[in-house]
Amino acid sequence: MLIYNWILSLKKRVKTCHLLLGMLFFFCFVGVQVNAAHLIVPSKPFSPFTLSFSTSNYNGFNISCNGLNDGSINMTITGGTAPFTFLWSNGDTLQNITSLIAGTYHISVTDSDGTSLTDSVVLTQPLPINISGIITDEKCNGNSNGSINITVSNGSGGFSYLWSNNAVSQDLINISASVYSVTVTDNNSCSDTASYLVNEPLVLTIDTFVIDSVNCFGGSSGTINITVS
Repeated sequence: MLIYNWILSLKKRVKTCHLLLGMLFFFCFVGVQVNAAHLIVPSKPFSPFTLSFSTSNYNGFNISCNGLNDGSINMTITGGTAPFTFLWSNGDTLQNITSLIAGTYHISVTDSDGTSLTDSVVLTQPLPINISGIITDEKCNGNSNGSINITVSNGSGGFSYLWSNNAVSQDLINISASVYSVTVTDNNSCSDTASYLVNEPLVLTIDTFVIDSVNCFGGSSGTINITVS
């Protein structure tokens, strides 16, 4: 409670009291004649307070990559009577907290007058980067006409690509049979890697062929039989 020092001088019975705006100062009247003045002097002013927050920002998220702990909350106090005490739901007792994962953080602040305020702050994170691909195998052995088309979602956007063959495009075309890996990186330097196998058919070979000649000149009874693998 606020403690007040009182200066009181009453000459006659008080009939009416009026409060002057801006001061705790009462004039007391009998009719129109001032008979007494009642002055209230607070030993310290009452000062309610408010809380405001600023949070880490990684391209629209409070945590840069899914599962990391690089979030932060900075708190500003307006009003109140210092010193203040702090208790966060994660156990921290500082005004500003760092190294945070995604989630909801509750805060209780108490000033030296015993006035308390509670509030909460939500920190968000991007979903994990997801890579999906469609593979087109080579049509003939050694033709180098395979392709890989990938689709990327989640993360913070602004994706860049680096393939194991040093290509930097999203998709690969006119590639030979092999295993290809791609690393996708978003605006917050979060990354994920996926690998794809492009196949090719076996080399077409003629194993055997058997020729049967025609029986008579000018005839059409001849045959050729082949075995392909």
